[in-house]
Amino acid sequence: MVRVKPGPRLGLFLLLLATLLVASLLGAFPARARVERPAPVGSDAFKASLPYSGDFPDPTVVRVGHNYYAYGTTINYLNLPVLQSRDLLTWTARASNDPNRWWLNDAMPTTGSWSRIREVGRRTFGSTWAPHVIRRGPYFLAAYSSPVADGSRRCIGIAVASSPVGPFADPNPNPVVCPAGQGVIDPFIFVQKKRMYLLWKGDSNAVLASARLINNAGIFSLTGPVKALLAPKLAWEGTIVENPAMVRYRRALWLFYSGNDYGTAQYATGLAKCKSP
Repeated sequence: MVRVKPGPRLGLFLLLLATLLVASLLGAFPARARVERPAPVGSDAFKASLPYSGDFPDPTVVRVGHNYYAYGTTINYLNLPVLQSRDLLTWTARASNDPNRWWLNDAMPTTGSWSRIREVGRRTFGSTWAPHVIRRGPYFLAAYSSPVADGSRRCIGIAVASSPVGPFADPNPNPVVCPAGQGVIDPFIFVQKKRMYLLWKGDSNAVLASARLINNAGIFSLTGPVKALLAPKLAWEGTIVENPAMVRYRRALWLFYSGNDYGTAQYATGLAKCKSP
């Protein structure tokens, strides 16, 4: 793993690379995930077909035809809030998949059976963080982090839908990533040569890791060794690296990541060149 040193040339390179990536991959990156978050209250009303300008943390964007779909960390007790836009400027909330339950404007009405679920009003709430959504053939995959049933830590699951607005459902009886003794957040699905890889951040040791992801008749799991991608090393990173996002550009693999404490001015984005996912 080779980190790119900060400086004017790096800033210009990042700007040009980001512009190209938005044009080609359309911003399919999750934003930073936080160690602690406030309760999902105080956001603007999430009303179908009305422009939304409230809190929408950790967004990831997918393009389908002439439409863009943005997914984010839970707001208004939604497991997978989704906004739609045609111009990337005005974003509107989606309607419910169930006309008889108009209030259920949630792209993922419930999280996996392995997660901690509680009823909030008429909704089933799983407290999801930092989702990453990709299109894979005729389906859409949403990787997300949610607390396990006993609430001891967060683990990562993958939900599937045939439409970008859902309903997404997690068919796995167990989380895809759930190491003993530590939580995992910030999932990112990277595809190379038709193979999927799942990247994530470990909570207790602040190491970015990855492993190959396979789909066996709708049940997702990891195969092969788990690889350590990146650990805090540079002074500006402090003791934290998180939010991995990998892309291929000019025959090279580039890992974008966040470093340091998100609540300080030292929080920043880093770039590392990788030999493999």
